[in-house]
Amino acid sequence: MARARFYYRFGVRDLFVDNALLDRVLEGEVDGKPVAIRIPADASVFDPDAPRLAPAIRRPYEPGERTVGTVQVSVDSVLPFGVHDPSVVSLSVDYRWTIALSDEFATNLELATRVVSGLVEWSRVALDQFGLALAAEQPALKDVQRVFDLDAAEFYPLGMHAPGWASFRPGSARPLTEAFLREVLVTGHQESPATALALLADARHLATRPPYDWLRAVLAAAIATEVRVKQALRSAATDDARPLVDFLLDNPRDASVAAANLFDKAMQAVCGRSLRNDDPGLFKEVGSLFRVRNEVAHHARRPTAEQGARAVQASVGAFAWLDSLPGPDT
Repeated sequence: MARARFYYRFGVRDLFVDNALLDRVLEGEVDGKPVAIRIPADASVFDPDAPRLAPAIRRPYEPGERTVGTVQVSVDSVLPFGVHDPSVVSLSVDYRWTIALSDEFATNLELATRVVSGLVEWSRVALDQFGLALAAEQPALKDVQRVFDLDAAEFYPLGMHAPGWASFRPGSARPLTEAFLREVLVTGHQESPATALALLADARHLATRPPYDWLRAVLAAAIATEVRVKQALRSAATDDARPLVDFLLDNPRDASVAAANLFDKAMQAVCGRSLRNDDPGLFKEVGSLFRVRNEVAHHARRPTAEQGARAVQASVGAFAWLDSLPGPDT
């Protein structure tokens, strides 16, 4: 067993810092693991303080501020082998060790990403640095990451890359085909996907890719579902009924119809089908989706992971049900 320190360097867009913070190593603990964060003055220097076995000697910097583009996070772990382990012939060819190393790399990368995402998010809202990123936008890794054997005081003889260990493919994903690619080549640059579908894809992304953002996932799922059910009602309405449907959808307060109820009586009147009758369980979940959305919108209450996951799944189910309805646009 060996104590190892995983170093991750993230690129940030114009992080504005006090010079007194440069190259300082701030240590803490996240999920039971020792973690340290550093704002390097020189992004080309991996870590002038490594391995930090003694108090670091910091270089003096002139008082003032500057803009930097790199944040470094280290996470301490225990690996089943050290850099000089006699059972390791070569880390580059012994896949038992490279697999163990990559598994720990992926686990620590998720933790380090949460640390930097938190830094960026709070800098956006508390320091007025809103140009850093969008909410929940994941910081990107820079270059090759390194792993340090704290006991041997040496770096392991290989670099680690994020692609491959941080990849993700939804279980429902379908492969890109030649026919699809040709269609996109012909028409994809001329029009965008429907707004409801784009919002649903955003919600599912936010709910399945760490760092999870349940707040935005719920909001995107609720908007997507409301847009989609209104599209379905308008598409299914007869010419005679369309003015009434338009009034109902464009004046929800006057008509006293909540978004969730559009799946019940409104849909029954227009399409002859009701989600409440077809799938009572899903109808209940759709209602919960909009209640959680209202808790966010009206009371600033952040949804729990369970609430967020169920809300997004309810939206996916609602889309599937709407797609099953008869009609040219559904």
